[in-house]
Amino acid sequence: MEAQEALIKARSSLIIGDPFWGVLALKLTLRMQNEGCDTAATDGNNLYYNEKFIDKLSASERKGLLAHEVGHCVFGHIPRQGNRDPEIWNMACDYPLNRVLLEAGFILPAGGLIDHDGEFTNMTAEEIYEKLLEHKKKGTLPTGWPANPGKDPWQGKTIWGKMRDPENNPDVDAPTASQLKSEWKIHTAQATEIARQQGHLPGHLIRFMEDMLEPLVDWRELLWPFASTWAGEEYSWRKPNRAYISEDEYFPSLKEEALGDVVLAIDSSGSTEPDMEQFISEFVDIKNTLQPRRLIIMHCDTEVQKVIEVEKEDELEKEHFEIAGGGGTYFSPVFKEVSKEYSDDIEALVYLTDLECNDFGEAPPYPVLWVSSRRAKKAPPFGEVGYIFKES
Repeated sequence: MEAQEALIKARSSLIIGDPFWGVLALKLTLRMQNEGCDTAATDGNNLYYNEKFIDKLSASERKGLLAHEVGHCVFGHIPRQGNRDPEIWNMACDYPLNRVLLEAGFILPAGGLIDHDGEFTNMTAEEIYEKLLEHKKKGTLPTGWPANPGKDPWQGKTIWGKMRDPENNPDVDAPTASQLKSEWKIHTAQATEIARQQGHLPGHLIRFMEDMLEPLVDWRELLWPFASTWAGEEYSWRKPNRAYISEDEYFPSLKEEALGDVVLAIDSSGSTEPDMEQFISEFVDIKNTLQPRRLIIMHCDTEVQKVIEVEKEDELEKEHFEIAGGGGTYFSPVFKEVSKEYSDDIEALVYLTDLECNDFGEAPPYPVLWVSSRRAKKAPPFGEVGYIFKES
């Protein structure tokens, strides 16, 4: 059977049995390339293949190969490469991708990188990349890596299903890496909906697709633009110039260059106990990064249990790390306490939480940033949400 015919047949089989992967496989143009391609590769536009390699595969392995190449595009591996070593980056992406495909029931060609020992469990491709660099520096082999007798184990290892830089595509109108990222996000959303409507979106893939289509954002990525809206304006219309209130005139007040009062609320309910060490680390980072004039720390479970005020020049002490609480979860008491005791003097509020609660209360007049330790089951009705990425 000719290689291209075999791949078309495998693609058709995917469309019928696994429409998510099959529909997306149609987005890659099949291009035979026996010179310069030992196995198969993709640049996000094309699927390059060596016909001898394809001919050796079984029908099931061809479907697995197609899904693998599609997976590189779905999970944005190509634009995420940046300035990293292409070979090691490809390997770093293969570990989590192959795990997803095996869990989906695919049969993969022999020689793929599989995390048999769980060395890379719950790690991103970026984190795996750093681990692989450590292995290479030490001359050790990562999990699932077949040794090459008599050779440097990091040399001569042929990995099938590689990625290529789309900038090297000879087609004049070929999209760039950033364009590919946007295009594949659209393709993936469409394929997800098609598979969902047909009842063919496997349960284990649903969360992966949600994470990919609505990616978690590290709270630090939100912090600076978030903070600049507080400290970057010369005048503030939220706080009136009190000198003119009696004359029924409303003028903005001149803001200080330094950030004013910020509330740091800590969800001290029982459900956050496993996260508390990370919360402490995050709030130290928040104080050091923002350096507000005054940081008002509130510990709250079903009610505000503790309030500590820390001036800009104050050092954090032991009492600041002693968490009070351990009960259920309500968010509204914090906003009521701020309204009662601090009125309009608050620049913003940052809430460290796991978002396991629906009691938010009414939206306050100041900006709110929710810093969550896990994906929210339901988005808060106000504020922006950033996520904590725990260090491995």
